[in-house]
Amino acid sequence: MSKLVIIIGIVVISIGAIVLLQLKRVTKTEFGTFPTGTITPSDVSSVSKVDSKQFIASFFNAVADKRISEAISMMTLKTVPDDSTKQAWGVQLNAFKKLLVTSIEPSMQDSWTDSSQSYKVTMDVEMTPESANGPIPYYGYENGKNIRWVNLEKENGAWKVAGISTGP
Repeated sequence: MSKLVIIIGIVVISIGAIVLLQLKRVTKTEFGTFPTGTITPSDVSSVSKVDSKQFIASFFNAVADKRISEAISMMTLKTVPDDSTKQAWGVQLNAFKKLLVTSIEPSMQDSWTDSSQSYKVTMDVEMTPESANGPIPYYGYENGKNIRWVNLEKENGAWKVAGISTGP
């Protein structure tokens, strides 16, 4: 049980993850509308900065739509190396009653490489009442505006979410 508490704590500090192979929903944000469509595995290795924003929006859409296993599949193997870690992520990601991304901005572009990128993501969230009793209340989120930094890394040529944190 203490291992799960530690994992959840680490998750809140450094949440990880993103890559989506199918965009199933249009996401309206302050900065525009992401198109609905399919991104094939061959497209993933040549993802542009704009496409990275689509992946991030798609990850959070999966969470908002309670497609948690899909969201977890968008994370790097370092982020979700085993079933207990996947379960811990599942508990946390299921704690969102509402999640709406309002902006996605490039972050720390001077440190970007061909295999890693970072984005500042602003979102409006509402957490489930039950999540107040979690090991960390509301898993570190507050009802209302939240800012997180999402780090993407390439894994086997595909973008994946490598971390979600409260600071760059």
